[in-house]
Amino acid sequence: MKTVRVALALALFISSCAHAPHLSPLEVHQLLALKAVGHVPFRPEGTDGKVVLIDFFATWCFPCLEDLPNLEALRRRYGNRGFEIVAIGMDLEGELVLGPFAEHYALPFPVLVASPRIREGQSPFGPIRELPTTVLLARDGSLLAAYTGVADPAALSRLVEQAL
Repeated sequence: MKTVRVALALALFISSCAHAPHLSPLEVHQLLALKAVGHVPFRPEGTDGKVVLIDFFATWCFPCLEDLPNLEALRRRYGNRGFEIVAIGMDLEGELVLGPFAEHYALPFPVLVASPRIREGQSPFGPIRELPTTVLLARDGSLLAAYTGVADPAALSRLVEQAL
């Protein structure tokens, strides 16, 4: 828990710097132009003007599975206020395992299949080295926070509340 708090504080410090990643709507669309699996339809344009939480996860990652109820609670609480969650599955088997996973758990947010480029470390945020990795983007695409591991639900909720 202490590691997550340190990571959150570091992300907030970095996001206040002029060199912090700022994704244009086109860059967000390009990042999220991945194949969606499961029952939730998805269009990258649907994230325009919203606070977006991107969760990089894998089906075999126990901390990722532990974090899913927290993400679902955030979606229920803030989804109607301009908040969107998008999960990007990093499983090497891609759609083969992510599709059944998304269907079985009936996740209330889109599940996208990571491209080989993202799995090889070429994301707008650099290499995704640990799972789960979560990135919170402001309505304008600027980075608000980034962390690895399961975040404190109350702290993450406060960040989302402030962003909205």
